[in-house]
Amino acid sequence: MPRTYLRVPSTGRRVEPFPSDVTDMLNEQRRKFIDKFGREPGEGDPVFFDPNADTPQPMKLSHGDEREILAAMT
Repeated sequence: MPRTYLRVPSTGRRVEPFPSDVTDMLNEQRRKFIDKFGREPGEGDPVFFDPNADTPQPMKLSHGDEREILAAMT
C-alpha cells in the first residue's frame, strides 16, 4: 500500500500524518485549551498547558513525570 503524506503549505515539505490516536489526543488538548481560555490556540501557545494558570503557560513536569510520559510513548 502506498504511503500517504501531508504537505506543509508554507514550506512544501512532506510529512507523514500523525497516527489517529495522536491526532485524537491533540484535538482533545485543543478542546481543553478553548474551554479554559475561550479562544483557539495561537502561534506560540503551548499544546500541553498548565490547567491552573490564568494565561496559557507550558505545563511544568518533574523529572519523574517526564520519564513516565516517555515510557508510555514507547
